[in-house]
Amino acid sequence: MFKSNLVATIQVNGIPLREFGSNVYLPYDTEYQIMLKNKTILRQAVRVTIAGESMWDGSIVLNGRETFDYGNFNRNNKFKFKKLSENGSHNYPFLFEDCLIIIRFVSETVPIMDLDMNKKATYNKTGFTPNVSDWETVWPDSEETMFLKLNGEFKHKQIVEPITVKTKIECKSCGTKNPAGFEYCSTCGDKVIFN
Repeated sequence: MFKSNLVATIQVNGIPLREFGSNVYLPYDTEYQIMLKNKTILRQAVRVTIAGESMWDGSIVLNGRETFDYGNFNRNNKFKFKKLSENGSHNYPFLFEDCLIIIRFVSETVPIMDLDMNKKATYNKTGFTPNVSDWETVWPDSEETMFLKLNGEFKHKQIVEPITVKTKIECKSCGTKNPAGFEYCSTCGDKVIFN
């Protein structure tokens, strides 16, 4: 999922899951990780909650162009996708039912300033850059939000394999297996629907 220069993916064994809107599909008892990538040169403060539980205190700050792999950051407590127990409770920590992952983030902004030509500045391939100490970072009050929903079932059938970006989806009209990302069948032109 991509929004405002932040990429968020759910991965199983290092392979991103295919997103259907904001839904991803994987079998119960599957370990997964959350990958975040900042696509801008400015920092982004990110908070992640899964089933209402914050994954760390406060926000993590992604530097410009930085990638953060939560599964590798926290090897001892990988996320495991679990169904609700009989009494409806989760086996916490890091065991969740068909759950909602909420990613809240805010990007820093750099105000436009008058350049004093007498101050030290540098010139690089991208152009004229003022002395970094002259810039003040501003964190806006409003944050943006992305939602990802983990699903272990589809149309009352349990998922047996994670649906990744490499999974080919069969056209219900003609039977052609279409590569990842195809919205319409490459043979008959019908809309490709996951089921």
